[in-house]
Amino acid sequence: MKEKRGLLIKKMGEDGACMFRAVADQVYGDQEMHGVVRQNCIDYMVSSHGVGVVGSVKKARDIQPVLCRKKAVEDCRSLA
Repeated sequence: MKEKRGLLIKKMGEDGACMFRAVADQVYGDQEMHGVVRQNCIDYMVSSHGVGVVGSVKKARDIQPVLCRKKAVEDCRSLA
């Protein structure tokens, strides 16, 4: 089936960022852009557009420590 659709199975880096690496490879053609993909995902989740994503958590503040750990910046006070 993958050959019929022109799909390839590619080896991604095994550093815990494989999902972001896979998306970066598909979007940018370079799995090393995984940091940009991760940052864009986290930024979306903390924006007003991502309210539905965070809304699935009982309390929005419960997700803030998780997002802070995932966010690739040192200062996470903006999530508070």
